[in-house]
Amino acid sequence: MKLLSATTILAITTAIALNATTVLSQSISDYDRDVVFSCGQNYDETSNKYLPTTIAWSKDSGKIAIIRWKSEYFKDWTPEKRCETVSPKFQEAYNKGRLKYLTHGIVKGDKVICALSQMGGPCTANNMLFTLETDAKASDVLMQLTNVDKATGPVLQVGGGGTQIFIDMEELLHPKLKKPSGS
Repeated sequence: MKLLSATTILAITTAIALNATTVLSQSISDYDRDVVFSCGQNYDETSNKYLPTTIAWSKDSGKIAIIRWKSEYFKDWTPEKRCETVSPKFQEAYNKGRLKYLTHGIVKGDKVICALSQMGGPCTANNMLFTLETDAKASDVLMQLTNVDKATGPVLQVGGGGTQIFIDMEELLHPKLKKPSGS
């Protein structure tokens, strides 16, 4: 049996430690950016009860109530059913890198909220998160959903058809990772 020298053992140990550090730091970095969306319950002060809520959890922001589902407007879509259906759409959009911004638009004649990977894109059937009530003002709903007053506020882009609002979801979910403007 051949014995390894102390120098060889030290070199092997150092190589293993360096590789483990690289893997560990990459895992921690990935974890810092992970966001989990789920349907849960969240207390609503205006109705004085717990409501089905699309909740985002991130290490940077903790638990964030994204949507408290109250409306009974859609006949076959209870608040619970909408929460259970829409929350996975947020997760899928996030996982695919399409949840950089929330905005509003029209899809198949319905007012909708959708997820975009960049500002300026249209709402489509592929990026739609959920439908709004017919008489709802989409920009108001969008701003209420994300508690814009607690975030940095909406980014406004004025176009030929009026003002389109884009909510920066990166800022909402990862405020520590955003660079200050002008950097």
